[in-house]
Amino acid sequence: MKVTKEQLLIEALNQFAKEDYDRVSLQSIGKALDITKGGVYHYFSSKDDLFKETVIYIIDILEQVSMGQFDPTRSLKEQLRPFFKLRDTSQMYAQIIGIDFFNDYSVLITLLFSAIKKFDEVRVRVSRIYTNAIESFTTLFSEAQTLGEIKSDRNPSVLAFELAALIEGGLLISAVTAIDEDLQNNVFEDFYGHLST
Repeated sequence: MKVTKEQLLIEALNQFAKEDYDRVSLQSIGKALDITKGGVYHYFSSKDDLFKETVIYIIDILEQVSMGQFDPTRSLKEQLRPFFKLRDTSQMYAQIIGIDFFNDYSVLITLLFSAIKKFDEVRVRVSRIYTNAIESFTTLFSEAQTLGEIKSDRNPSVLAFELAALIEGGLLISAVTAIDEDLQNNVFEDFYGHLST
């Protein structure tokens, strides 16, 4: 059976997530898939190249899924609520890429920051994710103001940044602390309550 590039990326992701970068070898990744180190070199020129492509693979999935969550046919409240259901969001991502964001968020952050330090391309891609998310949230808030769903005196760009910070902060805190769903729901209701007319 021929091993695909995606299978290599998924195995590399699993190993980089479990072990420190220095402890993972191309040989261990190949062995897990029953191919030689040379089989890994068929797709990747080095371990650095594989590491970078693994992180970019995660970034691509995050971009696709996060941008697919916006649905102009739903109210602002309906569109925002899923961003505060951290466990549900985490489980959705876990099914797609194999990392449970809720329980393994610190692993993801470690991978991303290691790659950001090593590869400018990754830093640019991560920056683009945040920029696009904030722009999408800004548009969402502007449209909600036009429809009278939220107060017109709030700055949509500021709200977008606050929301992005709440989501990231919530994931980070949840990675190291047990946060129950009632608290997450209360945070959402409080955030939305300050917006609504």
